Amino acid sequence: MTKGFLLKPLHTTQCRWYRWYIDTVFLLMMGLYLFSAGCARKVIDVIHRAGLNVSYPTVNRLLQSLTDDALKKVRLVAKQESWFLVYDNINFSKRKHDQRIGNSDEFESGTTATLIVGRILGIAPQIRDMYSRLYSDDFYIDHATFTHFKKVCLFHFVQELSENLDGYARCSTPTLELHRLPTKLSRTYPLPAMKIDQSTVAGNKSAVDIIVDKVLQLDKSWFNLQAVIASGDLMTVERLRQLKFQLQDERESRRRLDWVLPISQPFHIQMCLANAILRNYRGRATEQGSLQRLSTMLRRKRIFSDNPDFHAVDDFL
Repeated sequence: MTKGFLLKPLHTTQCRWYRWYIDTVFLLMMGLYLFSAGCARKVIDVIHRAGLNVSYPTVNRLLQSLTDDALKKVRLVAKQESWFLVYDNINFSKRKHDQRIGNSDEFESGTTATLIVGRILGIAPQIRDMYSRLYSDDFYIDHATFTHFKKVCLFHFVQELSENLDGYARCSTPTLELHRLPTKLSRTYPLPAMKIDQSTVAGNKSAVDIIVDKVLQLDKSWFNLQAVIASGDLMTVERLRQLKFQLQDERESRRRLDWVLPISQPFHIQMCLANAILRNYRGRATEQGSLQRLSTMLRRKRIFSDNPDFHAVDDFL
């Protein structure tokens, strides 16, 4: 009697929880899934009338609630921890089926940004030129660098032989390490997308102002004690440096962007160097030792086109 008396309320509780799960969580998840899959509003409303998901306005309210909670969290992180900013443009085309005057294809540009928690950089240096000038000594190769360069060349040479020739399949060299960095889990916080053309100086100014003023809502005193790395492609870094030069006569450090350290991402630097090598050493197919002749011998494609494939170029070099 006692055992059955105890199991009956337990089964009732489980049934009520399952009923609550079906009525709320399952329907919400189905509504979010259909919305993210690109279903039209009519489709979501029809399925809602069948009792399989929530309504379209409920999905919008849920997304707005999730956005508000995410903004509160990222604002708290921005004020309490050190971070750096990565943003870039996002482009997509709106193609029209009927091409006529006034109804041609449209091309829209936007900007997406991500806040990444990093180590503390300290107080921003109060100087106008945030990047030092290069000297000839910066390009000199010392003995240690040259030794490491030879080891890297040997590593890539053996790797190419083992991948392309059967006789060298068992040959291998240990992976080279230079200034090994400790691995650490990154904490990233995507920020709301902005309908801004980031390819111009004015677009970069608008993007920075919206991020720090409207999205993160940082106080003016915060900019006097922090330095933030603003990373992106080479065009982003160039536009930020032009913007800092234009704003160098502003009174406040916040408006002069003294707290911004524009640094290009290593991937974009690698792309720039690869294109520079291709342009300087391409040559002709009849020229001995030229990259054009080597690519023909190795039967490589998508290298010397108008828009070369970076991965193909990197593998070829």
